[in-house]
Amino acid sequence: MIYFIFNGILLKNALKRRKTVKSELELNIRKGYSKDLKCFKSLKTFVANTFEELCFQDKLIFDHSERIKDINSLLDKIDKKNNNGLKINDFQQALENIKDIVAARLIVLEPQRILTIHNIIINIERFAIQQIKILVPSDMSGSSLIKDILESKNKLSVDIQIRENETGYFGVHYIIEPRPIDPFYVNCEVPLHTVFELQLRTLMMHTWSEIQHRAIYKNTDNEKENLGGLFEVLAHQINGVDKMLSKLAYENNSFLPTMDFNIQVSNDYTLLLDEIKIHIRNFEENNLHMKYRYKLIKEEFLEKHKQIITEFLSSETPDTLTANLFVEIAELLLKSGRYKESVVIYKKCLEYSDLKHWVLLRICEALIQIEETKKAIFYYNKIKNYLLKNLDFEARIAVLSGAAVIAWKLDDNNQALIFSTESISNIKELPIKQQITNLSNYLYFVIETIEENYFEDKSKEKACSLFDAESENVEYLQKLEKEHSKIFSPDRFDTLAWYFFKRFEICDEGSCEKNTFLILASEYMEKCYVCHQEKNPNGSPRELWSNHKYRIYLAQKDCDK
Repeated sequence: MIYFIFNGILLKNALKRRKTVKSELELNIRKGYSKDLKCFKSLKTFVANTFEELCFQDKLIFDHSERIKDINSLLDKIDKKNNNGLKINDFQQALENIKDIVAARLIVLEPQRILTIHNIIINIERFAIQQIKILVPSDMSGSSLIKDILESKNKLSVDIQIRENETGYFGVHYIIEPRPIDPFYVNCEVPLHTVFELQLRTLMMHTWSEIQHRAIYKNTDNEKENLGGLFEVLAHQINGVDKMLSKLAYENNSFLPTMDFNIQVSNDYTLLLDEIKIHIRNFEENNLHMKYRYKLIKEEFLEKHKQIITEFLSSETPDTLTANLFVEIAELLLKSGRYKESVVIYKKCLEYSDLKHWVLLRICEALIQIEETKKAIFYYNKIKNYLLKNLDFEARIAVLSGAAVIAWKLDDNNQALIFSTESISNIKELPIKQQITNLSNYLYFVIETIEENYFEDKSKEKACSLFDAESENVEYLQKLEKEHSKIFSPDRFDTLAWYFFKRFEICDEGSCEKNTFLILASEYMEKCYVCHQEKNPNGSPRELWSNHKYRIYLAQKDCDK
């Protein structure tokens, strides 16, 4: 009886609808929608949590919202697609052709922030970007903002499409596949729906879009024609106002932490140095699990204070008092990817800084990044000569570890092993906690070096030999973990997990060691998360750990197949 009543209600509703969706198709869609509703809700929560975290960290975002398309709106959309020649015959075909069943919006205050947020979105580890469309008025398609957004396609495996329109609307729309890298979602019984749409636009354009959608999108052709011209005029006016707001915002404001420098470089160096250190500490403490923010914050800092940077680049060699200030500025430039400028300032500090060995290492690193190998070798030789001097114990460890990494990068493998062996030998004389920190940091740098330089097919043999060269050091870190696990931090477990995962990746298929490496990677990654929960139960895991955990999880799934 209940079945007949239920079907009767569905048929009655279908007859009432102005559209032409057949009752059989509607029943199939409703059943599928009801069955997958939990997956839609799970994805909506996943997206909301991600953007809530982003809004908390980034004051550039005004608001965010998420929604699930209700069943009647979905049926309307299916009807329109069928009437336009696309035949959707069941719920599965609806899922394949309609990507906005779950959708989200990010609202910013003015257009320039769209570029900043776009760069953040494409770097979020939880998102796999499938499609990007820039919806733009035809008279705006050649603007510098659009060109800047298009430049980001070099980092992506998808093209960025430009869709010009006459309505005046401007926004960036994404189709995104979620990556459930967080432990809760990886282990969740309710899987995430496979895709969602994200719309990024300004607050004023959002207001226009909401009213325009209600007034035109769902109305008849006559109503659309009557109102279309008015909304087009309004959209162009709104774009003009947005540009003015953007100009005012960047003339009178900054979105950095409060750091108003009214200091001339020639005056109080000590105060300026303190401000820079506070700035670095602030963004590193506040963005531990959002690694993709570091570079953006540093770039904005450098842009805001470009006059100071210019003075440093053109100034004479500093005296002893100001050398450390020059080093701090060079460090900001290096970490922001401005390698040539960093080298210019680092060189000025060589004769005066009490960290000459560290400055030499940094110059080498920057020169290698810009592929000036001959110059890098010149400074590398200076490092080797510097090691012949009487350095204090801890400084010598730092120089040896850094020199070993530089040597790997310059393919001086025999010398790298000599540096590495002496460094580890010295590290073992330190107190246990310092041993763990120094050895773990060194190994992570080595892993990054191998990954950057030797992970192509032609270099796999070399990568394996380099990993083998560090195997004793890894075994010693494992021994420390077994004996002193309580003083291990999550980062130290992550280092071990990533070392074994990289060994798994580089192993030949069918190798007896391959599965062992993956098991070890998984075990240490689990320890990383357990340790984090014990030491910081209310904090979010670092984005880096989440990414590593997800990569290991995917590898395990592939092996299980």
